[in-house]
Amino acid sequence: MGKDFRGYIDQLDRAGELIHVTREVDPDRNMGVLCWHAQDKAVLFEAIAGHPGWRALGQAPANFRQLALALGLPEKSLVLDLARVLERPGIKPQAVSSAPCKEVIWTGDQVDLRKIPVHVHSQRDGGRFIAGGIGVVKDPDTGVYNMSYHRMMITGRTRTGFMMVPRHAWQVLQKYEARGEPMPVAVAIGNHPAILLAASLTGTFEMDEMEIAGTLLGSPLPTVACETLDLMVPADSEIVLEGLIPPGVREQEGPFGEFQGYYLTGAKDSPVFEARCVTMRRDPIYMLMQSGYDVEAAIFHRIPMAITQYNRLRDVEGGSVKIHNVNVLPSNFINVIQMTPRFEGQAKNVLLAALSGPYLHPKIAIAVDEDVDPFDPADVFWAVATRVNPERDVMILPGVRNHPMDPAITAYDPAEAAHRTLMQSVGSKMLIDATKPPLTSPARPVFDRIRPMGWGEVNPEEWFGPAFRKG
Repeated sequence: MGKDFRGYIDQLDRAGELIHVTREVDPDRNMGVLCWHAQDKAVLFEAIAGHPGWRALGQAPANFRQLALALGLPEKSLVLDLARVLERPGIKPQAVSSAPCKEVIWTGDQVDLRKIPVHVHSQRDGGRFIAGGIGVVKDPDTGVYNMSYHRMMITGRTRTGFMMVPRHAWQVLQKYEARGEPMPVAVAIGNHPAILLAASLTGTFEMDEMEIAGTLLGSPLPTVACETLDLMVPADSEIVLEGLIPPGVREQEGPFGEFQGYYLTGAKDSPVFEARCVTMRRDPIYMLMQSGYDVEAAIFHRIPMAITQYNRLRDVEGGSVKIHNVNVLPSNFINVIQMTPRFEGQAKNVLLAALSGPYLHPKIAIAVDEDVDPFDPADVFWAVATRVNPERDVMILPGVRNHPMDPAITAYDPAEAAHRTLMQSVGSKMLIDATKPPLTSPARPVFDRIRPMGWGEVNPEEWFGPAFRKG
């Protein structure tokens, strides 16, 4: 597999997964909507208004299929295979002395983030947002690296917002602020999906995402030293922003269209990123990550959640439950668990575990059998329609904590309405057992679905050609 950003672009192109747009696109007006309409394909913008010489890649990966292509894994078993890969020890990165991201270096007055073709994602956004940059920070006590995503609204020539949630990078910032020191941050833009996926994973505070990236790549991640910071960054990045987050400084940024398809956080006070150096390739390709509920950014929400769910559900009832696969549907609030129930009530036990795992997102969990494709919504809801007796197979769990950015449940504090401050979110969750009767039930064969003659014996591509693809 191609192990850098450009190798991945070539992979997409050869596989017929890439749309080339040669007509000039405007980052302020229509780049976002073109990504939205591309949906199932990656898109390479080759002419960008106001940014001669730049190209930009969006919707890459646009779906599980394109991520599987990058990682050299089968699409249908992607979650299961990644769960197994991530059980391996991390591979330490390998420092290199020179790198493609050093071909052009801006310092001093040359630094101008507005020269990068950052786009406006959604209609009511507060400005241009970098959403696909990987923030690289280092714990000042342990030296452990953290890579994570942060929305960055450009507010000036060298200045952006830097929204942070209370996770690992935020904890590192707290350490720097306690010392009264600025936190060094490098933002890597344009990387192989293995690096993007590593940055999206949530583990222990001690987990080094650079080592995880190496595990996903199957070889050490090449890293290179920053020009102005004591940080190492992925060497094959297209662009690297080097800067500082000053202690105690908060400025308003936003609003920004979020992953669930709404402007839930509004404008808010966030830390500030001050760029002091920019390095890049000579012919840079900006990687944008369109925000929304079923675009490329959603892939890096859904895959880590599905892996975490799969690992958790494998332990239900002492590991005796047969879990085949897990899917997280767009917006992240619905999980589909493919399993084979052995006993009455077993599917409900699995669904309860799915709704109470490490992530707050799951609000509705649906269990289906091995004969239902959890990645095909029509198949899932066929099972719901034909295998669910609502009074028996649907349960509502009231008075439970939900994700604070679930718009159907979350309340706002009226006193803080101007700042759209999110309150604790307490609501309900639902489980739907859409499985057949369990293996121990004599009624199970009644629910064997019809299949056309020759099912499993025909490869459609041999008859319809390589362009055939379901969905």
